Order: sequence, then C-alpha cells, then structure tokens
Amino acid sequence: MPINHNTLTALRSQSDWKMPPGMTINGGIPLGAQGLYAASAVTLTNGTSAQAPFTSVADTLSLEAKTTYRVKGLLVTTLGTTSHTTSFGIAVSGTTFTNFLLLLSFNSSNGTTVTAQSSRLLESGTAVSVGTSLTGTREVLAIDGILVTNAAGTITPQLTYSADPTGALSLTAGSFFEVYKIGKSTVVGTGLYS
Repeated sequence: MPINHNTLTALRSQSDWKMPPGMTINGGIPLGAQGLYAASAVTLTNGTSAQAPFTSVADTLSLEAKTTYRVKGLLVTTLGTTSHTTSFGIAVSGTTFTNFLLLLSFNSSNGTTVTAQSSRLLESGTAVSVGTSLTGTREVLAIDGILVTNAAGTITPQLTYSADPTGALSLTAGSFFEVYKIGKSTVVGTGLYS
C-alpha cells in the first residue's frame, strides 16, 4: 500500500497509529530505509587513509538507539595500477553496535565470469581487509548483514587501501549502501511468524 510523504507525516503525528506490514513510501522504498547512492562516479583519493566512498553531501547515516537494522550494499570501485588490498569499515559517532556483515569481494569487468572471490566477516566497525592484492579493471564489494545499535548516532562506510593504488580511482555510479530498520534491538522476527 504506497503512501506519499505528506500522508506519512500526518499519520506519524497520531500516537496510536502503527504502520501496516509491507507499507511503502515514494513508490516502493520500505519505511525505515535509509541509503547512500552514487548517482554518478565519485572520485576517490589515492593514498592509504580511510575515506568515505560516497559524495561528502551524503556519506553518513543516522541510526536510532536500541534498533536492529538490515544492511545491504554494493560498492564498485576502479582499482588503479598498483597492487593493493582494500579494507571496508564503518566509522561511528555517538553509538556503538554489534553486527555481522558478510563482505564478498571480487575483481571483475563487465560481462566477465568471476572465478576468484574473497569473503570476510565484519563483527565491529573496525576495517577488515576484504580481498587479496588486486589490480585490474574494478573491484566489487557486496555487503549483507545485520547491525544492532545501543545508542543513537551516525555511521559512515569507509574504504582503506593497503598501498597507494595510483591512477584514476572512483566509486562507480550505481553503487549503494542501505540500512533498513527491522525493529527494536531485541527483535526475533517480523511479519507473520510463529
């Protein structure tokens, strides 16, 4: 049942109103969804310092206290010419969280069959290396998992390179990082379950 922003604002002002399961806004975005999106290529910095891969006007998400979020993302970056490994992490401010994010990384170009991939489990915001040393066309990083906050705050996805990749680095248009609010930090199921 889609609704528009004005209707949502009016309904939220009613303290006894509850969102029916499956309701969406803006033509299909689930309520409680937030995301960072690369509408066009975003230039990345050569070097080994942690950097937010999305544009500086939209690189941080605000999260509520004691809330469980589903996390999904697909970061596609150009690789540069110097062999390096890429690490993915989440910078936090005002909150701490527990999470289990599966990071799947591979090197590919358009239409190429992927024969080698690397996966890692990220259990805190601290960056972890997500692959082996790479050079080539592009690196694809798929992110999927759960994040549970203890306090309200912000998160910023970050990439860090083990060596200066050199060359024209960028986050490719169409890349995204999304969080979907599932429920309280104690949630054990949603929808019709038994």
